[in-house]
Amino acid sequence: MEKIYEFKGGERLYGIYEDYHHIMMANELNGGVGGYKLSWAGTKESGPSFGGNQMDIAHNAYGMSIFIKIIQNAAHSNGSKILSGSEVCSIEKICSQKDKITGMDIEEVFPMALKIDKALASDYGKKLIHEAYVNEILSRGYIIEMFIDSLKDGPGKNFAKSDIGKMHLFDYGNQYGLKARGPLYKFLNGEKVVMKSGEVLGPITKQDFNLEDFKNDFFFHLKYYKNKPEDVIRRLNNIAGYVNKRGDVASNRRSENDGASIEQCAKLFNVSKKCIEYPTSVMRYGREMEEISGSIKSSKASYSGQSAYLICKELYGMDFESYARYYPKN
Repeated sequence: MEKIYEFKGGERLYGIYEDYHHIMMANELNGGVGGYKLSWAGTKESGPSFGGNQMDIAHNAYGMSIFIKIIQNAAHSNGSKILSGSEVCSIEKICSQKDKITGMDIEEVFPMALKIDKALASDYGKKLIHEAYVNEILSRGYIIEMFIDSLKDGPGKNFAKSDIGKMHLFDYGNQYGLKARGPLYKFLNGEKVVMKSGEVLGPITKQDFNLEDFKNDFFFHLKYYKNKPEDVIRRLNNIAGYVNKRGDVASNRRSENDGASIEQCAKLFNVSKKCIEYPTSVMRYGREMEEISGSIKSSKASYSGQSAYLICKELYGMDFESYARYYPKN
């Protein structure tokens, strides 16, 4: 039996991407609740967020573009616009000033917050939110595969290649980003890692390096764990809970490559096979992708049969130039 979430954006994902979806729901979206309304993380740096991947419109240019498109076009069932022209202009003006949308409750930022939530929860709003969510999951999955491919063979890479390893890389990437030559990369690559605190971690010596080793030898030494251990334990427990009931929760629609071919994905998402030469994740994650690509000497690296090639023009109706504008490399 598949787990039912209020948020429906990941229902067509499968394989390891379905696993990523369940982890995103548990650790980023309060158990799959709240994707179709604005929320605020409660910190002075944070702005209003929405969607299954909680796109912060103060810091996410693509998220902002989707947000503006929704408030401009979302309509009631009778065809009338949910937000008036003057309200749209007011929202656009507020959004143009970053200092006006960070560090405040949603109602302080947007007096018309309830109508904005109606727009986000409209059929049009959900369509765009779901597309952005799938793009996010596939893009992050592609980064994980490139990250793993760039590691040298050894116990760290063996752990990273496992499903449980990929799930933890996904959650780690959501919090800190997966950086080539960053602390996690060096650690899994079998190197010594000097943390900012001066603490030295690694190298990995156990040939059967596993999840408990990963937590004890690396994860529990992170600054965030020392500052907020309860949140780290919550995230780890959510992943463990999902893995324990995975057979009941996940649909297990998995190919022999634990992903899908281009043809399978095109059929699944009802798009053509034509894809952009370089997946949009190259632009979305800019320097991060360039660093990883450079470390393996090719931005077209092998990625173990995963379905990231689905990130193509036809899926979202945006051309390469448009994506390049939304995801600048510099």
